[in-house]
Amino acid sequence: MTRKFFVAWRAMILGLLEEAKGGGSLKEDADVSALSHLIISSIEGALILYRVLAEPEPLEKTRDALKLVISLHRAEGEEQQQENVPERTRTKSQFRGAPHDT
Repeated sequence: MTRKFFVAWRAMILGLLEEAKGGGSLKEDADVSALSHLIISSIEGALILYRVLAEPEPLEKTRDALKLVISLHRAEGEEQQQENVPERTRTKSQFRGAPHDT
């Protein structure tokens, strides 16, 4: 992946976080720049571990950790609204056939 890709990816995530902050979903003091770096670094690290270990646990643990970190930055009242959003997660069987399995 190129630098251009990561810059664009970070800009997209940063924009979404800024939108959430501006809309009152995130606390006013949430450091969206730091959160965007954390999200990308965590996902990239989890992808490397997933490829090396050939199991989905790093992806699942990273997803859960990121959810926790982001929840700590939610504005008051946002926790209950998020409980009503359906969980969109992959099962272990959905990870089969990834590049490492070829």
